[in-house]
Amino acid sequence: MNSDRAAMACQSFAERLRRLRQEAGQPSLYMLRRLSERLAVPANGQPVLTESTTHDILAGKRRKLPSWAWVAAYVRACHAAREQTGLDPVALGSVEHWHQIWAAAYDACQPGAHAGRDDPADRHLAGRDPAGTPLADPPPASPPPPGRDLASTGSVGTGRASPDPENWPHLGDGSPEYVSEFGPAAQRTETLNRYLRSFGRPGGRLLARAEGGDPAAAYPLGVLLACCGRPHEGLAWLEQAARGGIGDAARLCSRHDRDAAADAAYRLGADSEMAGDMEAALVYYEHAANCDHAEAAYRAGVILTNAGDPWTAGYWLGKAASRGHPDADQHLDDIYDQVRGDMNTPP
Repeated sequence: MNSDRAAMACQSFAERLRRLRQEAGQPSLYMLRRLSERLAVPANGQPVLTESTTHDILAGKRRKLPSWAWVAAYVRACHAAREQTGLDPVALGSVEHWHQIWAAAYDACQPGAHAGRDDPADRHLAGRDPAGTPLADPPPASPPPPGRDLASTGSVGTGRASPDPENWPHLGDGSPEYVSEFGPAAQRTETLNRYLRSFGRPGGRLLARAEGGDPAAAYPLGVLLACCGRPHEGLAWLEQAARGGIGDAARLCSRHDRDAAADAAYRLGADSEMAGDMEAALVYYEHAANCDHAEAAYRAGVILTNAGDPWTAGYWLGKAASRGHPDADQHLDDIYDQVRGDMNTPP
């Protein structure tokens, strides 16, 4: 039946889109939206990838094929996400290649298409071009080489260098890097030492800016403190940020629960990751994950996996899996394979 064939074509196309996202490094839906916002040209009708629509399309909940404009925005966002990890986006297939795939699926969904007819759409969906020649999928994404550090790449389209890979994450507060930036521990304030222990260098930098009156630094400090069980201290920073015009801070002031703080920390982590600041992203993700935020735990695991630390990554991926994250189990299997390989390799 035509309806059955159309449904099959839609499901097959959704599976291809899911694979594309996986090969792009499994960017979060929030990150895809932010990347699409950056890449969109409204005058050309390019849409923004809202989280709800993207989720429904990838989950196969939509009965109709997504529009080509949406697919093009999705492919470009996946390219940008993969490029952000320092890998070649060409491996995902060009936008033109994806238009061929979409067009074949679109043809298969039309009322005139029917099973048993050897038309170009049938051949394309079966992995062949309109002439019947085998059509190669985009090459599979190559995993980062062992020890590759995502912090060595810049943010998308900015050319801005990210933190030195050798300096992150979680240096001791007596390390030369900390002493160089914040002075010897004995000469720092008690608050600075405490924030460095809790939040690393990002916490120390935020404190310096917040104490100087910067509301954009006071807000993330309030979020982190709320996540780690110090809501009263965090509220003081949030109120300072709210007075400075930070709307998210004002909303969080009225909600004294860790779930809201965890959501805010996750968003801060996603913004930092998109900007190429993996040190700060990991701090936000870990604190959100400690409040049982599954996606934050998963993102922390992905960052640490790509940074060559499968052991720590496994901890966060385990937390994500225990909270029902749909991709954590598969990623954990990969981590376990890597760890077993490391255990069998002589030092």
